[in-house]
Amino acid sequence: SFAKSQSYSAFESGTIVITAGYGFPNLGKTILKIYESETGYNAFGFGPMHFKAEYGLSDKISFGASINYVSFGADWTEDSYDYFTSTTTSYNYKVSYTSISFLARLNIHFATTDKLDPYWGIGTGYRTGNAKWTTNDPNYVADVLSINIPVGFETTLGIRYYFVDFIGAYMEFGIGKSLIQGGIAIKL
Repeated sequence: SFAKSQSYSAFESGTIVITAGYGFPNLGKTILKIYESETGYNAFGFGPMHFKAEYGLSDKISFGASINYVSFGADWTEDSYDYFTSTTTSYNYKVSYTSISFLARLNIHFATTDKLDPYWGIGTGYRTGNAKWTTNDPNYVADVLSINIPVGFETTLGIRYYFVDFIGAYMEFGIGKSLIQGGIAIKL
């Protein structure tokens, strides 16, 4: 007689999954890098960082939270010539932007196998956005447009691959502070 083997799925009802990842590209930094050919100009950025936790309500649906962070900016130096005194003064400028989102997220899992967990996720919630402008130029008026809509949204198509029963890697494509993200997945 043959013993029945217990079927195992990468995602099931009651499964808790925690992921941590990094996204690409940092769109703000990418846009600001256009001007890096200018002398004394530097674009910078960190993230996007992605942290998620979810709980399997069933074998196909999970609910959880998504926390995401991104920052970017630029700094540069400009010389200003004063025609009355015939002197040149260097002024430093810096603009930066930081955003964090706290979202509720729903994932729909499909075609799950023992190692693969493909899913579609959608989330919405609260988003912060903070623009900051600094300069030592006493005559400069900042012209940074700062629009802060406090509602965040993400939708991605993702897949997890588990190397062992509880540790794997994930990758997502879509809209969520980055177009592509990936990292580690831990199943509890």
